[in-house]
Amino acid sequence: MKTGTLAGWTLLLVAVVLQGSLAGHLRLLGFQPDLILTAALCLGLLLGPEKGGLLGFAGGILEGVLVGSNPGSFLASRCAAGLLAGAASARLFRENRLVPVTLIIAGTALAELVFFVMSPSASFVPYLRLALGEGIWNSVVALAAYPLAARWVGR
Repeated sequence: MKTGTLAGWTLLLVAVVLQGSLAGHLRLLGFQPDLILTAALCLGLLLGPEKGGLLGFAGGILEGVLVGSNPGSFLASRCAAGLLAGAASARLFRENRLVPVTLIIAGTALAELVFFVMSPSASFVPYLRLALGEGIWNSVVALAAYPLAARWVGR
């Protein structure tokens, strides 16, 4: 296993621990960051589509276990988001600070859309609101997390 991949797995596990212990205390205006999704998106952008999809898959399983419901929806949505971020990495200038921020918002929206399709509720409006608020929160987290992750995985 390459150093970048090992660092990616380590960062994902750190995100899982922080999601379970810290994220609930970061609630603002009814939204909290999804640190696991943010990690999968950042790592997908840094490590490419295969590793992004794999880390998103693993993050989805772990998040489903952590939340205790809809594990298949978490798995599929996080895998799709990590894969999208990895695919975008070939076409985007990753060193620009706006690229990860924009990608985190788009990836969060995609993840929430996939989650909604797999676990629909009565109305799409709350999911749209969640995707927007969580996407903004995740992008704020990514402003600090992306440069640290890039340094850790050696990119």
